[in-house]
Amino acid sequence: LVGSLYAGLHVAFRARSSVVASLAPVRAAQAAVEMLRQDLESAVPPTGNLAGAFVGQDAQDDNGRDADTVELYALVRTSGLPDLGSDIRKVELGLAVEEGASVPRLVRRITTNLMATQTPEPVEEVLCAPARSLNLRYYDGVEWLDSWDSGNMGNVLPLAIEVTLEVETAAGVDGEPGVYRVSRVLVPPCAQLPEEEG
Repeated sequence: LVGSLYAGLHVAFRARSSVVASLAPVRAAQAAVEMLRQDLESAVPPTGNLAGAFVGQDAQDDNGRDADTVELYALVRTSGLPDLGSDIRKVELGLAVEEGASVPRLVRRITTNLMATQTPEPVEEVLCAPARSLNLRYYDGVEWLDSWDSGNMGNVLPLAIEVTLEVETAAGVDGEPGVYRVSRVLVPPCAQLPEEEG
């Protein structure tokens, strides 16, 4: 009887560990997209002081998977210093492969002191590792575009941004890893329609 109970508990604990392992990439992807949402929805218009271009580039990695990047300036609350209001920072988002590694990671590079006499080194933060692909699309009011350069779009932000992140999950019964995809459509509050020419 004790042997049967032990065997049953052993199977249950192995099943629990398997479920936890398979859910870890899903949770990581959802948390990463939430971080992307906060940055992209805090984007400031690419005009004025301490602001720069909003540039989203369409790219693929060596495996033909989406590996898009975006560079923007975002307005964020200064934590712990409520009297200072908000702070503008430069944010770079995209996939990067660490030296010696073969699997990309979703990283965010942040430059906070935009008034420094010398350009400071950005602080890099890993949002999701590993990440399989990142695809970004931008809505101009008429169609979805694979890239966005505010300098060529009337110095405005896109009306909406679609973020799609893919991560690999634990191997299934066939031994092949699964793919979990999370997709969100975000709306920058300062977005506006580009001015029509003529």
